[in-house]
Amino acid sequence: MEPKVSSHVPYPIITKDLPKVRSSAGSSPRSGLQEERREQLLKEFSDLDRDHNNVITFDEIHDFLSEKQGEAFDLTLCKELFSRMDRNHDNEITFEEFVESYIEVEEMIKRQMKKVEKDIKKGQSSLEDNKEKLRRAEQTESLNSAGIMYGSSLSIIVKSAQNLMPSNSSGSADPYVIIECGGKKIETSLVPGSLNPIWNESYTFPITSKDLDVTFTVMSKSMLGDKFVGKLTIPLKTLADQLKREQYFSLSSQKYLEKWQGRICLELQWIWSKTRYYKDINSEWERIIAEDIERLDQLKEQLDKLKKPFGYLREPYGRTDITTPASGTFHFEEKLVQKLEEITNGKISIVVENEDYMYYMIIMYMVFAVLINFMRPDFFNLVSSIAGFYYWIKDQHFFLRNFSYCILFSEAYDFVWLVNFASDWSSIGGWYSATIWLSILLFLCKVPLGVVFWRKSTNYN
Repeated sequence: MEPKVSSHVPYPIITKDLPKVRSSAGSSPRSGLQEERREQLLKEFSDLDRDHNNVITFDEIHDFLSEKQGEAFDLTLCKELFSRMDRNHDNEITFEEFVESYIEVEEMIKRQMKKVEKDIKKGQSSLEDNKEKLRRAEQTESLNSAGIMYGSSLSIIVKSAQNLMPSNSSGSADPYVIIECGGKKIETSLVPGSLNPIWNESYTFPITSKDLDVTFTVMSKSMLGDKFVGKLTIPLKTLADQLKREQYFSLSSQKYLEKWQGRICLELQWIWSKTRYYKDINSEWERIIAEDIERLDQLKEQLDKLKKPFGYLREPYGRTDITTPASGTFHFEEKLVQKLEEITNGKISIVVENEDYMYYMIIMYMVFAVLINFMRPDFFNLVSSIAGFYYWIKDQHFFLRNFSYCILFSEAYDFVWLVNFASDWSSIGGWYSATIWLSILLFLCKVPLGVVFWRKSTNYN
């Protein structure tokens, strides 16, 4: 079984296809909610209801979403959301309407999940069947000198034709098709009095070479001799992917560049290697199954977000959450910045905000890096300092994170060098001893430098 190629798009929480269905009479959406989930919804509703009048207006929901997103929320999307939740179109959302919308979308996502799960099972079943067919083909298939399996065939279904060239005085035609390939010739049945004939006739041609063409000649029956209606030639090489295709092909004239009309609909498939065919089909099934699994995970994620409405807007974009059983969910970068600020009593923020401090620190790093190269080879620090200076003067602050990583690696390099050479060089004295002290000074200088520049980069995350 060949997979049906399609692109899967995760089902959005807000969609124009969302049906506006009210709960049945006598039933309350609250009754189907667990108490914990109802409390979550009530808390969310209270956050939206800024004036505490037990209804939500458009301005309230737009202000709420804008605050959570950190910028003005898209008005069109907000209007769409508000319209879906405002069931009676009175420009107010009650708690009942709020809960109804939640339940409705939840059920819709669950239906989507069931469908995707069914598609995955069906795909996995087809994949297993094709794997078994592949094993049998590998055991039995043999190829000729042209690289084509023995028993290779071209399957053709002549389906129909449209807008054929008239061939008689009545402005009509009595068409049939002559099919030729590899020395074999077949004629379809005749369809009398039609410029749009329908055949739906199947034929098979044995194939022994890839360098063949299949020719379709449309003729019209006549007592005075059959008349030419149109012609089509298809090289077999264009069917080498072994996929089944149904397509309309334009017919051409017998004369070069002569204006002509009419087209023919054909279904074609050439199997020249079953082993290759099943390998390609299995690869396609594996791709589709992987996409379905990814889509299912996305739907599950959306369902989890529904347990906390608008929760997907609570976290800043571009952040990575780390969850631990003890502390729950937190932002790694924010925690680290907070810890650094505690260690330095908030002085890091003062340095970060002062552009002159930042500039002088880079210059100082460059000076130390240049001096140290006169005493020992240390191109890593030199290149790192020049790169940091370049990023700064070009105002490319988002690269400062990479710069802070370079400083970290250079610190490791300096530490290893000091451990291995400090004792030997200090015993020699003189210039060597000065090199040791300058290396230690460079090492200590880069500690606050790396912290400050890393902190600066978080402002441009």
